Amino acid sequence: MQQIAIQREQWPAFADAFSAEHHEWLVTVASAETGGLGDDPQSWPQRWQALHEEMPLEQLALTEAGGRVQGRVRLHSDGAPVSETLEDVQHVIRVRTQERHVGLRMDGRDNRSLLVWFRVAAAPAELDGILESEV
Repeated sequence: MQQIAIQREQWPAFADAFSAEHHEWLVTVASAETGGLGDDPQSWPQRWQALHEEMPLEQLALTEAGGRVQGRVRLHSDGAPVSETLEDVQHVIRVRTQERHVGLRMDGRDNRSLLVWFRVAAAPAELDGILESEV
């Protein structure tokens, strides 16, 4: 798996594009101790605590205020939207395998990471128009 660090000045545009490209994709949002994740993304699911499983992604936001960046992942639910927030984001890392999108990792200054993991690793064009029952 390939880890691609997103440069800080690109975060707002990246978050907008990520949200548009993966809107409604089923994701698991998880939290983990950054230092305990290791370098192999394939092992991350064994090291994280799932907060929300297989819910449709609504939005990824990376917002700066007072020199600090807040990361927020908003999901659809059967009622009000659900969101998870990470304060003082230090790194944003996209995870891919070849051209297939696997997920995203945001690391905070407090040694906490927030992960967004796709139910199916795929290129966005592969899933366009596919019914949920076909995935």
